[in-house]
Amino acid sequence: MLLDELDNYVTKELGITLKEYRYINIGGKMVYLEGQKGIVTLNKEEVSFKLHKKVCSIKGVDLYIKYYDSSTALVCGNIISVVVI
Repeated sequence: MLLDELDNYVTKELGITLKEYRYINIGGKMVYLEGQKGIVTLNKEEVSFKLHKKVCSIKGVDLYIKYYDSSTALVCGNIISVVVI
């Protein structure tokens, strides 16, 4: 899988792993997130998720969660920013 190969490369080159969490912003209309541990904030302007030791905040307009399970989520709407703190 491409993401696994990328993780191996980043781990080797930078000494960090991408397996703790990953997100993909798809055309500013969707954000696919892996590694989430629960919802922190949920409204039409912001959806944020707890990660291992951080929080992923997705900001935008008319946001909603289209898919959610124990470790992945898909947020749809007009995405303005994705920030991991």
